[in-house]
Amino acid sequence: MVKFPKSYQTSSLDQNFYGITSSVDLVPTLLDYFEIPLPSEYPGKSLLAVMNEGDWKEDRFVYSETGIWFSDVGDHFFQKQRIPYPNILSLHQVVPEEDYQIMITDPIYRETIAFSKHRSIQNSKYKLIYIPTREGVKFELYDRIKDPYNKNNLYPNHPMASKMREALYQTVVRWENASLAGEYLIPSSLSDINIVAFKPAGFL
Repeated sequence: MVKFPKSYQTSSLDQNFYGITSSVDLVPTLLDYFEIPLPSEYPGKSLLAVMNEGDWKEDRFVYSETGIWFSDVGDHFFQKQRIPYPNILSLHQVVPEEDYQIMITDPIYRETIAFSKHRSIQNSKYKLIYIPTREGVKFELYDRIKDPYNKNNLYPNHPMASKMREALYQTVVRWENASLAGEYLIPSSLSDINIVAFKPAGFL
């Protein structure tokens, strides 16, 4: 939902927009509204140009990821489909040297959290989910239109599977400077020492 000032005149104020968007579109939209040039390297797109159209003229991929798994207990599906690490409350501490911020200072757990994220890329019709586990990386592909509740996994046999997987890898490698180890995405902050530490745990 976008709420504009009363001074902004457009026929689309009461119109639904069905194109796929992302939080990274907010800054380009605001800059466009105030007629401020958008840096060319910024990933988002302004919504102003399509307010009266109801959708993008071209298709696009939108990326998303999980944050921190705060708890390591429960019967939720994600507890069974993730790389485990301890309850986050047992890992953090107050760091006086960093203005008393609450931080996770153990480098292995800090990198494990980044390494363990579920990641997704989707367009107007399909959604691909990247799920790293101890047993390997699992992928799930769903038709967002025909299967909005994600019941029928189309991976790997659907024609869009390889295209969306490659788009996801390219996005994370480009914007997070990540690298690949097999099918695993490795955060740029993982040093060679930390990668060695991951191997005995069965991650790589």
